[in-house]
Amino acid sequence: MVWEQSGYDEHRDMLVAEHILNNKEHVIRGPLAAGGFNWLKNSPIYFYLVTALWSVTRTPPLFLKLWAVLLGLMPLLAYKISTSLKNKKLGLITAALFAFNGELIYESRQLLQPFLLPVFSLLFVWMLIKFKIKKHYSYLSWAIAFLLLPLHFHYGIFLTLPIGLFLIIYYWAELISEDFSWKNVLLPGFTMIVFGLLWIFLTYRTHLFDQFFFFVLNFSDHNKDFLTQTNNILQATITMIWRGQNSNKTLLITMFLTFIAFIKTKNNKKNWFKTSPVFLLSLSVLFMTISNGFVADTYLLALLPFFLIILAIGIYELFSINHLLGFLFLCIVLFQQYLYSLKEVTYYIPKESFYEQNFKISQVIFTDYFSSNKVNKEPNFALALLTTSGTLPFDGWGTSGFWFNLEKLTNKKLVKNTDYGVNSKPLVKNADIIYLICDHRTKKKLVKTECLDRFIDARDYLDPNYQKIFSSDTYTVWKFKIDGDKEKPRSSHLYNHVYKELMN
Repeated sequence: MVWEQSGYDEHRDMLVAEHILNNKEHVIRGPLAAGGFNWLKNSPIYFYLVTALWSVTRTPPLFLKLWAVLLGLMPLLAYKISTSLKNKKLGLITAALFAFNGELIYESRQLLQPFLLPVFSLLFVWMLIKFKIKKHYSYLSWAIAFLLLPLHFHYGIFLTLPIGLFLIIYYWAELISEDFSWKNVLLPGFTMIVFGLLWIFLTYRTHLFDQFFFFVLNFSDHNKDFLTQTNNILQATITMIWRGQNSNKTLLITMFLTFIAFIKTKNNKKNWFKTSPVFLLSLSVLFMTISNGFVADTYLLALLPFFLIILAIGIYELFSINHLLGFLFLCIVLFQQYLYSLKEVTYYIPKESFYEQNFKISQVIFTDYFSSNKVNKEPNFALALLTTSGTLPFDGWGTSGFWFNLEKLTNKKLVKNTDYGVNSKPLVKNADIIYLICDHRTKKKLVKTECLDRFIDARDYLDPNYQKIFSSDTYTVWKFKIDGDKEKPRSSHLYNHVYKELMN
């Protein structure tokens, strides 16, 4: 299953990676506003990570299989961490929670920036635990790297930064006080400076350090009611842990296991010594209370591993109280996770993957445009896509997957990478034909009744004689010619027209 989501990010990312690899079209800006409040600029390193994976696979199906394998390593990593915290029994319980977690299964099936955050959180806390055990500067340096590197992928990591940096500085000072050597003093500090400056130099807009205006814009005018925002955060957290099963039952299970984990661990100094970073990092969720933004569960993904480890500790401690009680709660939690995971694996699979759907549309457009008398003609057409999803106002965002396939079918370069907009732009500037692709996958009735009218009303340069060339349950494709008697449209209007009514 590839390109399962209807959000088009996978289309965009693979198209950009293809052009970086094949055409050397390097970029200096990351994806448009993904995870960024007030359009905080994103780092290009994410695209180069995708390109590295793309160089190994070269096809979307293989790419997503590799992605699933990489994210599927999280249960193994969670096992290693929990074994370091206690023993193999806790490791197995934790690995089981990670393996059955519906959110993590969902993430392994789609390419999306924030889905990398749990991996880095696990690596960060693993290095912290290793440092606490062995007190070596290398583990602290690795912890710093794994804390700051996610800044290049998704800004949900901002939640973890305050407590994460506090722990780093605290342990660093502790290390220096025990052994004042140049390695202990300089190497962790050097790592922090390098990774911090790397983000600053790769993400500023016009002047160095102007990223920090983001914090002023988002936190200086806080007008959210504290109790309301806290409730939103609680609901989003429970939804993330249980993947949509937000109910009083799941809330009570979460609170009970967290309470048991904290009380039993806090009363054991040896256990608290190693596990305290996990509990402290989970408190990072409270920083969302001072944000004006909408509380989306993707913003909390960096914290998901900490919550799951705490739940595993709670179940482990119940085993120490009563084996039957521990086994009962383990079964309840895994069964709840299994119910959604099974639904995720079966119910949400479309009859035809979105990649296959897109390829079929691309073939329709290719066949229509490159008919027998146009085989050698240079492409001179544009694509536009309409959807009723308010978070996707750009035509260009959704067309990336079709351009990707059309370049394969035509064996021609049809778009180029850019450092603005949706990171790619068609080469054609004065198209004579526009193919309108109406996306029916969300709000099917609304799209089918309004897509065509909305497109025509927004453009006054279309020939009134248009035709439908394809129709299915997922897409409809219309072919429009540009009216030769009217002024040619600007390319910005042609490809990235914003439908303001969808932004409300």
